Formats: sequence, C-alpha cells, structure tokens
Amino acid sequence: MQDSTQRIREHYDAADGTDGMLGIVEEILGGMPAGMLTSTDLAAFDQFHVGGLPATKQFMALLDPQPGMTIFDAGSGFGGPSRFVAETYDCRVVGVDITPAYVAVAQRLSERTRTANRIGYRTGDLLDLDDTDASYDAMYTQHVVMNIRERVPLYRELRRVLKPGARFGFHDILAADDQPAPDYPLPWADSAEISTLLTESETRRALLAAGFDVMVWNDVTADATAAAVRMQSNVGPGPTLGTIVGPRFAERFANLRRTLENGRLRVVMGVGTARP
Repeated sequence: MQDSTQRIREHYDAADGTDGMLGIVEEILGGMPAGMLTSTDLAAFDQFHVGGLPATKQFMALLDPQPGMTIFDAGSGFGGPSRFVAETYDCRVVGVDITPAYVAVAQRLSERTRTANRIGYRTGDLLDLDDTDASYDAMYTQHVVMNIRERVPLYRELRRVLKPGARFGFHDILAADDQPAPDYPLPWADSAEISTLLTESETRRALLAAGFDVMVWNDVTADATAAAVRMQSNVGPGPTLGTIVGPRFAERFANLRRTLENGRLRVVMGVGTARP
C-alpha cells in the first residue's frame, strides 16, 4: 500500500512539489481582483472533475446538505466543491486528500474566500482516517475512488466516520460493462497500476457490503461527455486546471473525453445512506 500511495502522490504532484504548486497559485491569485473571492471566481481551476462547477451544483442538490451540518469531503483536491458547499449551504466542511501539495493549494485558495473559517483540510489516507466513529452528518466523493483498489475497505472506513442514517454522495467514474479498458494516460492515472475501475454492479455490491443502501443512482455519462467536449473546446486565455496540474493534463483529459465518447467509461452521481 505504501508504494501505491507514493505513486498516486507522484502522479498528482507534478508541479515541483508543494512550493511549485503554491507558486503557480500565487501567480493566478495575483492576477485576480483584490478582496474576497467566490466559488464562481475560482471555478475555472479548482473543480477537478468532469463538468466543473455546474456538475458540483447538480451533485450537491442530490446530497442536499443542511445548514449547520459538518460534511466530510473524501479526497478534497483543490477544494472547489468544499468551498461551494460551505458558501452555498452554510455548512462546515472537513477535507482530506492524499497529496500534500493539493491540501496546501486548497488551504491557500480558501484563505481568499469568506468560507475559510468553515473549512479545514488535512493530508490523510481515506482507508485509515483519524476521525472518531460517527463524526459527520454527510459526506461525498467526487472523482476520487478510481485510485483506490481496496473499495470495500474504503467504503467501510467512510461508513465508520459517518453518522447512522446519514447521506453519502458519490460522483465517480466507472468501467462500462463488456468494454475494453480505457486508454491511458487519464487525469487520475498514467497507467492501470494506480487505476481501479469497477462496473455499476461491482460498485453497488461494494457499497452494500460496506453498510450503505443506495437510494439514488443517476447515470450522467451523456452530460459528462458533453461537458468534457465543451471544456476541451472552450479553453480561454485565463488559468485552467492544467495551469496548476501541469502540461500533461491536456493529453490526459483528451483521452478521457475520447474514452467517454467511445462508451468505455460511465459517470454516476448517486446517494446512499449509512445503515444503522
């Protein structure tokens, strides 16, 4: 597991480590208006998933956070979804990510918003969390689980820290039934060594085995494919995800778009509840 964790960190940490990524972010922030920023202001480069901020809005409408809740963002990345949740739903959010540079970027970006006092980020392993049992009112993953081979242990650990009866949202990429493996590199992996793609039936079984009952399962592949085409076609002069992630992002994202168009991957938004 240690070797796998290191390979995953190396895949994401492509901009000369934490200092390199923070330097890029400081340049981006230096070119933005002074004062507090919003989720919309940062959306071009802080939403690391297909569909960007519109997809996050759609996803969070399914999860339906309530004011005052404490929400767990499992695999928080650059923090775009967590800032949107704190800003829109008046929640407290705790984000955990495996890559220290991403945690540092998320913290820095949050300092420029009005949500900084409601969000906390830390580096950690989603398979071995420091949190006590039943710590959270709701939680979600967004394009995260594809890097985690031990899917049932993952979902069990997430179930452990979620309150009984609470909602767990998942917006993730799956393998399509009876289709060949995708072409690499992809945004989450340059090879199959750090990529694990389950089918719908395998994902449902893993969730059930871990103590979740699936209440909502929306296949949003068509929407995700259209969003990927738009994202690749409408690259403007301003900063994008690729600005922070590094020069290989364009190739990785182009492969993802083609693989979605070819029907070899699926994208799902769903909600489960933690069985008591």
